[in-house]
Amino acid sequence: MWLCGVAAFVLLGACAHEETRSPTPVSSAPSAGVVGASQNGAVASSPAVPSPAVAQPPSPPKPPSPAPLPLFAGPSLDGWTLIPAAGVEDPAQSFTQAVVVSDLAVPLYAAPDGKHVLGYTGVGMRLPARKVKGEGCSRGDWYEVTGDAYLCAADGVKLEPLSEHTAVLDAVAKKRVPRLDRANPYRYGKARRAAPLLTRVPTAEELTALDTGSPAKGLLKQVLNGTYLLSLVDHVKEGGTAFYRTLAGGYVREKDVKPFVRSPMHGEHLGKRVRLPLAFAARVTPLYCVDREEPTPCGLAEKHARFKAGDEVTRGGRRFLLVRDHLMAPRENVRVARAIKRPKGVTRSEKWIHIDLSEQTLVAYSGDKPVFATLVSSGKAGHDTPDGLFQVRRAYLTKVMNGKDDDGPYSVQEVPWTMYFHGNYALHGAYWHDVFGNTRSHGCVNIPTVDARWLFYWTKPLPEGWTARTDFHGVHVYVTGKAPPNGETDGAKAS
Repeated sequence: MWLCGVAAFVLLGACAHEETRSPTPVSSAPSAGVVGASQNGAVASSPAVPSPAVAQPPSPPKPPSPAPLPLFAGPSLDGWTLIPAAGVEDPAQSFTQAVVVSDLAVPLYAAPDGKHVLGYTGVGMRLPARKVKGEGCSRGDWYEVTGDAYLCAADGVKLEPLSEHTAVLDAVAKKRVPRLDRANPYRYGKARRAAPLLTRVPTAEELTALDTGSPAKGLLKQVLNGTYLLSLVDHVKEGGTAFYRTLAGGYVREKDVKPFVRSPMHGEHLGKRVRLPLAFAARVTPLYCVDREEPTPCGLAEKHARFKAGDEVTRGGRRFLLVRDHLMAPRENVRVARAIKRPKGVTRSEKWIHIDLSEQTLVAYSGDKPVFATLVSSGKAGHDTPDGLFQVRRAYLTKVMNGKDDDGPYSVQEVPWTMYFHGNYALHGAYWHDVFGNTRSHGCVNIPTVDARWLFYWTKPLPEGWTARTDFHGVHVYVTGKAPPNGETDGAKAS
């Protein structure tokens, strides 16, 4: 056996916001028996007459320190393949021009008549195109673009030769372009509750007035009195105060935002080196020696470390999973991705995705061959992810998700790599937590963002230059099993 050394938010009622809470810091108390200190903390006075010296017996030799337990590391992106950002190929088309988009959302139509929307493109996207005749585009011309769609070239669209990639976007627009070559296409942060969102960067005098409850007219856009996760596209300073500009518009003080750090969790490409069944440590996990009558700690696995999964055994009334020739892990601490048969309704030539709710794992298949495995976080109790065979119908590079829950209003900006497979249930990247392998969402399937991006470009739901597709038949998603009970994990409580 071997060890790999590389080791939802509400979607309009279905997927709800989740919040990671930091563990309470533990204060350290002064050590007992400190020379020169009394019980009440006052310094003791020295005696006038020194005590006579007393011969002390030699101290017994200290036992040797036990050897540290071997540590089995968590994931690293070393040797991991990142699929380039590319859309669905459209080899039948022959275009000589391209349209470049400077608006956040420009609709793409099924015909040059402006009636049926197939999807959208957005700021910074560049689509091969050719001019066609049509109706209903009063401010410009119709263009046929990749994906058998049509675009009205109005104010938010500019035209350039396909063979020349010229700089047609201004500096402001460029800062709003998503980084499609990264797991997180934007920088993200969580605003503190009741943080002021401003229409512009204020002067020092205006900022002082704002803090005293007297904002200048037109300065205050909104008070973020709820849970707001923001896309941060610019960082500016004025009078010694730093601000973030958000993708949706508006400025918030740097001190009012806690930036998110991308989770190091990622899945494994399957092949000769890594095969199923594959075990993931869902949390920091003690490993025990197999050959002892009583479970004896013999090692430690970092959170999200992975192992070749072996048989299950029972020791002292507890279930363990064999993970190496001489080691086993508590069964409740590990998640196992296993191969299953292709479901009826999926052909041998199709790609499909299996979600195992009981193990909180995802395995991607090409026909009958498993090619990728990772951990997910599905819906917690009362917000269960539905089981069954589904098909992706809508896809978005990023998706804004707003709503209300028990904690008040929330807004989650630019949730990346989103694919809806059943109503408002979706697979999507989750940039706001790192407890994959545990139920957490309000119905959606949360995926580490680097894995969500890989799946997105592996399934290719969007033609080149599109940012959203709202009506199509995509990859099959097969959901099975029953999610485990909720529980606090690694200091993060599902909300």
